[in-house]
Amino acid sequence: MTSLSWQMPKKLLGKAKVKDACIPGELYFRKEGRSRVFDLTANLDDKSPDICFAAFDILSLDGKEYERSELVEKHKKLDE
Repeated sequence: MTSLSWQMPKKLLGKAKVKDACIPGELYFRKEGRSRVFDLTANLDDKSPDICFAAFDILSLDGKEYERSELVEKHKKLDE
């Protein structure tokens, strides 16, 4: 699983010249100890750099849909 500051995915996808993507994941708040949903919601308005996005999968990139059998290829894309 790759974790990024919530602001980075758009920048990274733009650098890779990806115009359209469906990437399921989760937003979470990075802090010492256990993070709670309240920590995330309390910091959304502040656009905190501690809000991160963890990508779980790639469903499609620029119109190409990925099947379950393409798991290795999808993981390589997540690591790029």
